[in-house]
Amino acid sequence: QLSHSILDIGGRGCFLKPISVVRSGLEASITDLKDSAITVKDAKTVVESQDDEKIQLRVDLTGKETQVVFEKVLRNLARTAPPVPGFRRQKGGKTRQLIETAFSYVPTDFLLQMLGQERVTGFVIQEIINSTLGNFVKKAS
Repeated sequence: QLSHSILDIGGRGCFLKPISVVRSGLEASITDLKDSAITVKDAKTVVESQDDEKIQLRVDLTGKETQVVFEKVLRNLARTAPPVPGFRRQKGGKTRQLIETAFSYVPTDFLLQMLGQERVTGFVIQEIINSTLGNFVKKAS
């Protein structure tokens, strides 16, 4: 089980809604392990309950660390997103927070709206689960 808060999504203030998820941890990652593996460094993993077949974990994560994962996930999703009409490659200085997609630079809030905040949040949770479960298994063995 994962319980955490996501802060400052897309630079539009705080999103402090606690999120609980129960998954097997076997879901595929959206990142390519060789090039852009997402790791969660400062997560605290606590065993809440354990029996012969199941271990229930709680992962405590700072908002700053969650924000880092969010930005990496959004960047990875943007790279695979189709070109957005009306946006060209960025030239010169940056005036707004932009994420590079395969063909152009798109404002983060627009990209988040295009991809869907719930979808991006789901990928963030998935990446946090994959990373923390991997670290937990390494420490336990």
